[in-house]
Amino acid sequence: MSLPDPSVAKDLDTLSRLLTLREVRYNELRAKADDIPEEELVPPTLRLQVMIADKPQDDQPDMLNAQVALNVDLAVPEGRACVEPVAFFQIPIKYSAALNPRALTAYVNETGFFQILPFARQSMFDISSKVFRNPILMPIFRPGDAIFELPPLEDDVKPRDDD
Repeated sequence: MSLPDPSVAKDLDTLSRLLTLREVRYNELRAKADDIPEEELVPPTLRLQVMIADKPQDDQPDMLNAQVALNVDLAVPEGRACVEPVAFFQIPIKYSAALNPRALTAYVNETGFFQILPFARQSMFDISSKVFRNPILMPIFRPGDAIFELPPLEDDVKPRDDD
Protein backbone atom coordinates (compact mmCIF):
# COMPACT_ATOMS: atom_id res chain seq x y z
CA MET A 1 0.00 0.00 0.00
CA SER A 2 1.38 3.39 -0.92
CA LEU A 3 1.69 6.32 1.44
CA PRO A 4 -1.33 8.62 1.52
CA ASP A 5 -1.28 11.83 -0.46
CA PRO A 6 0.48 14.44 1.73
CA SER A 7 -2.39 16.89 1.14
CA VAL A 8 -4.74 14.58 3.08
CA ALA A 9 -2.42 12.76 5.50
CA LYS A 10 -3.48 14.68 8.62
CA ASP A 11 -7.20 14.48 7.79
CA LEU A 12 -6.86 10.80 6.90
CA ASP A 13 -5.31 10.13 10.30
CA THR A 14 -8.22 11.89 12.01
CA LEU A 15 -10.80 9.96 9.97
CA SER A 16 -9.02 6.66 10.63
CA ARG A 17 -9.30 7.26 14.36
CA LEU A 18 -12.74 8.88 14.64
CA LEU A 19 -14.96 8.04 11.66
CA THR A 20 -17.57 5.45 12.65
CA LEU A 21 -19.58 3.21 10.32
CA ARG A 22 -23.22 3.51 11.41
CA GLU A 23 -25.06 1.38 8.84
CA VAL A 24 -25.12 0.10 5.28
CA ARG A 25 -28.10 0.35 2.92
CA TYR A 26 -28.52 -0.09 -0.81
CA ASN A 27 -29.19 2.45 -3.55
CA GLU A 28 -29.45 -0.23 -6.20
CA LEU A 29 -29.83 -4.00 -6.57
CA ARG A 30 -30.54 -4.97 -10.15
CA ALA A 31 -29.99 -7.88 -12.50
CA LYS A 32 -31.52 -8.80 -15.84
CA ALA A 33 -31.16 -12.14 -17.55
CA ASP A 34 -30.21 -11.65 -21.18
CA ASP A 35 -27.94 -13.19 -23.79
CA ILE A 36 -25.02 -10.76 -23.85
CA PRO A 37 -22.82 -10.84 -26.97
CA GLU A 38 -19.17 -11.51 -26.24
CA GLU A 39 -18.11 -8.01 -27.35
CA GLU A 40 -20.42 -6.48 -24.71
CA LEU A 41 -19.13 -8.53 -21.77
CA VAL A 42 -17.76 -6.23 -19.09
CA PRO A 43 -15.66 -7.17 -16.07
CA PRO A 44 -16.84 -5.61 -12.81
CA THR A 45 -16.62 -1.83 -12.95
CA LEU A 46 -16.24 -0.08 -9.60
CA ARG A 47 -17.37 3.52 -9.14
CA LEU A 48 -17.23 5.53 -5.94
CA GLN A 49 -19.32 8.44 -4.80
CA VAL A 50 -18.70 10.30 -1.54
CA MET A 51 -21.22 12.71 -0.01
CA ILE A 52 -20.75 14.84 3.09
CA ALA A 53 -23.57 16.56 4.98
CA ASP A 54 -23.14 20.31 5.26
CA LYS A 55 -24.64 20.39 8.76
CA PRO A 56 -25.52 17.95 11.57
CA GLN A 57 -28.93 16.31 11.75
CA ASP A 58 -31.36 17.66 14.33
CA ASP A 59 -31.38 14.40 16.32
CA GLN A 60 -27.55 14.31 16.56
CA PRO A 61 -26.27 17.89 16.70
CA ASP A 62 -22.80 16.78 17.86
CA MET A 63 -22.15 14.50 14.84
CA LEU A 64 -21.55 15.13 11.13
CA ASN A 65 -22.59 12.49 8.59
CA ALA A 66 -21.06 11.22 5.37
CA GLN A 67 -22.02 8.57 2.83
CA VAL A 68 -19.89 6.39 0.61
CA ALA A 69 -21.58 4.57 -2.28
CA LEU A 70 -19.76 1.77 -4.09
CA ASN A 71 -21.33 0.94 -7.45
CA VAL A 72 -20.42 -2.43 -8.99
CA ASP A 73 -21.67 -2.97 -12.55
CA LEU A 74 -20.97 -5.93 -14.83
CA ALA A 75 -22.12 -7.85 -17.90
CA VAL A 76 -21.66 -11.62 -18.12
CA PRO A 77 -22.93 -14.06 -20.77
CA GLU A 78 -26.12 -14.62 -18.74
CA GLY A 79 -27.01 -10.92 -18.33
CA ARG A 80 -26.23 -7.64 -16.60
CA ALA A 81 -26.08 -6.87 -12.89
CA CYS A 82 -25.51 -3.83 -10.71
CA VAL A 83 -25.30 -3.42 -6.95
CA GLU A 84 -24.67 -0.25 -4.98
CA PRO A 85 -24.28 -0.48 -1.23
CA VAL A 86 -24.02 2.80 0.66
CA ALA A 87 -22.09 3.10 3.92
CA PHE A 88 -23.23 5.77 6.37
CA PHE A 89 -20.46 7.22 8.54
CA GLN A 90 -20.35 9.72 11.41
CA ILE A 91 -17.65 11.84 13.02
CA PRO A 92 -17.90 14.19 16.00
CA ILE A 93 -18.64 17.71 14.75
CA LYS A 94 -15.53 18.92 16.59
CA TYR A 95 -13.45 17.12 13.92
CA SER A 96 -15.61 18.02 10.92
CA ALA A 97 -12.78 19.96 9.23
CA ALA A 98 -11.10 16.60 8.53
CA LEU A 99 -14.20 15.35 6.72
CA ASN A 100 -13.74 16.56 3.14
CA PRO A 101 -14.09 14.74 -0.21
CA ARG A 102 -10.33 14.19 -0.67
CA ALA A 103 -9.78 12.82 2.82
CA LEU A 104 -12.91 10.67 2.69
CA THR A 105 -11.82 9.18 -0.64
CA ALA A 106 -8.35 8.54 0.81
CA TYR A 107 -10.06 6.87 3.78
CA VAL A 108 -11.98 4.62 1.39
CA ASN A 109 -8.72 3.73 -0.38
CA GLU A 110 -7.06 2.83 2.93
CA THR A 111 -9.89 1.32 5.00
CA GLY A 112 -13.45 2.12 3.96
CA PHE A 113 -13.38 0.01 0.80
CA PHE A 114 -13.00 -3.10 2.93
CA GLN A 115 -15.92 -2.05 5.14
CA ILE A 116 -18.36 -1.77 2.22
CA LEU A 117 -16.95 -4.39 -0.19
CA PRO A 118 -18.43 -7.41 1.66
CA PHE A 119 -21.90 -5.94 1.13
CA ALA A 120 -21.26 -5.55 -2.60
CA ARG A 121 -19.85 -9.08 -2.86
CA GLN A 122 -22.74 -10.68 -0.98
CA SER A 123 -25.46 -8.78 -2.82
CA MET A 124 -23.87 -9.54 -6.23
CA PHE A 125 -23.69 -13.23 -5.27
CA ASP A 126 -27.33 -13.26 -4.08
CA ILE A 127 -28.88 -11.37 -6.98
CA SER A 128 -26.92 -13.23 -9.66
CA SER A 129 -27.78 -16.64 -8.19
CA LYS A 130 -31.49 -15.74 -8.32
CA VAL A 131 -31.56 -14.12 -11.76
CA PHE A 132 -28.82 -15.97 -13.66
CA ARG A 133 -29.06 -19.24 -11.69
CA ASN A 134 -25.27 -19.12 -11.51
CA PRO A 135 -23.89 -17.00 -8.70
CA ILE A 136 -21.20 -14.46 -9.46
CA LEU A 137 -18.43 -14.40 -6.93
CA MET A 138 -16.53 -11.13 -7.09
CA PRO A 139 -12.76 -11.44 -6.86
CA ILE A 140 -10.87 -11.04 -3.63
CA PHE A 141 -9.34 -7.59 -3.37
CA ARG A 142 -6.16 -6.91 -1.45
CA PRO A 143 -5.06 -3.51 -0.17
CA GLY A 144 -4.03 -1.43 -3.16
CA ASP A 145 -6.01 -3.46 -5.72
CA ALA A 146 -8.77 -0.84 -5.99
CA ILE A 147 -7.64 2.76 -5.65
CA PHE A 148 -10.04 5.60 -6.37
CA GLU A 149 -8.69 8.89 -7.66
CA LEU A 150 -8.81 11.71 -5.13
CA PRO A 151 -11.06 14.62 -6.13
CA PRO A 152 -9.15 17.73 -7.20
CA LEU A 153 -8.17 20.30 -4.59
CA GLU A 154 -10.60 23.17 -4.45
CA ASP A 155 -9.00 26.49 -5.39
CA ASP A 156 -10.58 28.20 -2.39
CA VAL A 157 -9.52 25.53 0.14
CA LYS A 158 -6.49 26.54 2.12
CA PRO A 159 -4.31 24.20 4.18
CA ARG A 160 -5.30 24.03 7.85
CA ASP A 161 -2.88 24.45 10.70
CA ASP A 162 -5.31 23.55 13.48
CA ASP A 163 -5.38 20.35 15.59
